[in-house]
Amino acid sequence: MQFIIGIGIGVIISTVIFIIAFSRFYKWLKDDDLEKEREWNKKFDEDFEKLRRKNQKIRDEVEK
Repeated sequence: MQFIIGIGIGVIISTVIFIIAFSRFYKWLKDDDLEKEREWNKKFDEDFEKLRRKNQKIRDEVEK
């Protein structure tokens, strides 16, 4: 009887530890994805700014 109770308590404790570890890993994974998205957005903004400047130069030349 004590053996069964001991196994039950061990299963409960290991399940709680697994849930905590998985939630921390998932949070770390989401933070990493956010960092990649920020880098991608920054690169996109830089490329967009270059194209906007180029377009403005072309407009200025056409107006002259």
